[in-house]
Amino acid sequence: MKSKNIQIYGIVLQALYWMTFCSVFSYAVMFLETKGFSSVYSGALMASASMVAAVIQPLMGSWADQGHPKRLRGLIFSIVSIAIMSNLLIQFRGDLNNVILISYVLSLISIVSLQPLMSALMFNASTDESTINFGMARAFGSLAFAGASSSIGYFISLTSIDILPKISLGMLIALAMVVYTFPVKSVDKKGGHNRDEQEERKSPFFKRYPRFKYLLTGMMFIFVLHSMLNVFMIYIVKSVGGSEKDFGLALMMMAAIEIPVMLYSSKLIQRFSIEKLFAISIFFYIVRGTMFVMATSMTGIYIAQLTQAISFALYIPVSVAYINLKIHANDRVKGQTLIVSATTLGNVAGSMIGGTLIDSFGVAAMLMTGLISVIIGFVFVMIGLKK
Repeated sequence: MKSKNIQIYGIVLQALYWMTFCSVFSYAVMFLETKGFSSVYSGALMASASMVAAVIQPLMGSWADQGHPKRLRGLIFSIVSIAIMSNLLIQFRGDLNNVILISYVLSLISIVSLQPLMSALMFNASTDESTINFGMARAFGSLAFAGASSSIGYFISLTSIDILPKISLGMLIALAMVVYTFPVKSVDKKGGHNRDEQEERKSPFFKRYPRFKYLLTGMMFIFVLHSMLNVFMIYIVKSVGGSEKDFGLALMMMAAIEIPVMLYSSKLIQRFSIEKLFAISIFFYIVRGTMFVMATSMTGIYIAQLTQAISFALYIPVSVAYINLKIHANDRVKGQTLIVSATTLGNVAGSMIGGTLIDSFGVAAMLMTGLISVIIGFVFVMIGLKK
């Protein structure tokens, strides 16, 4: 397949996935609250779903790595199908709270579990003749997420929250169609391995990649801060005298600043070592945390938001490329799922710790705790990146 065509596939895949993520995950609390579930209960439900996803992601990755590349595509299609059936149940039996609860939990687990598998599918589609520019595709994913967020909110305001499962269903069906037709390599990854390589693969994953566990530990600590900044941004904004309007502008700046770096990321990866780029992205999480701790006005918050470009926006394509370059082809899906599982656990911890700290000690204590966490994470990441 020509590079142009396969790139379009990658863009459409990322765009549809992040639009679906927005409708299922980002609007979950709003949907569940209208169905009689409290905000605390809804938050705990989302955290639990994320934890379940974090546990099963490496298992799915390990299973997908053991077979032909088509196995990964089939796994993704099956997960999307579960989400489709869950959304159908919500619409047909939406008057029963237990049905809504179980169905929505399945949808949440499904959509969170898909994230690393989508990245792995894109690299499985790449060949020597045609490759997908992940940074470009992911940038379109961010654009699609932003567009879906405002569009879904508009449709809900015109009708009611009950339109949300219908929107999610439409997006999931479109995603399933793209996944079903997504091109994958026709050659089995296992072909051509010599006896030594086959024997080596029988050893445990972390014995073959001994420093990877330090990298994963570091990312858990890093994403504690990442989660605090994302989930509790409205509280951070109000702590410096900002309003809901300022909050919206801060979010828009954060999303907009990501796109140029993601688009240019493939050239950065070609020019600089992957370890150096990885380290820079994590170092700027420290800069980001420090700037939020020091911010005393909305100007400080806006300036701090600009660091998103060299922290998160650089980390996403670089971390995916790092796995692709440093992990053996037969372990890459597991590698992708492990690193996303680590960040998911960090997100869950950040959400739970952040809320407790704000209630007990205030926003400043939460931000300082997040900064300490990210410094610890940086140390672990640097150990993990050592050659």
